[in-house]
Amino acid sequence: MRISASSVAQSGLQAASTALEVSANNVANSLSTDFVPSQAEMSDVAGGGVQVSISSAARAGTPGTDLVDEMVSQSRAVAAYRANLKSLQAADDTTGVLVSLGGSSQ
Repeated sequence: MRISASSVAQSGLQAASTALEVSANNVANSLSTDFVPSQAEMSDVAGGGVQVSISSAARAGTPGTDLVDEMVSQSRAVAAYRANLKSLQAADDTTGVLVSLGGSSQ
């Protein structure tokens, strides 16, 4: 089974975006009474790609939203998004080069 670099990068973009959304929701609701923050966990998919799972369990020993943890989560999500975007751009550039090479041999 062959997975393209583009599909792997796209799954990474989606996972990073979801992780950022989860963290943003935690920050937006940080002052809400009885709010339980969610946590996004990225994991590898067999054969290539990334998936994200969201849990709504309170973190052990820390009631409410920890804004420092959320800042770290958002920074990590942004870095993952940028890395996957670069991978997608590289795959697109490579495809463009291969297409132009294939077209010039005719």
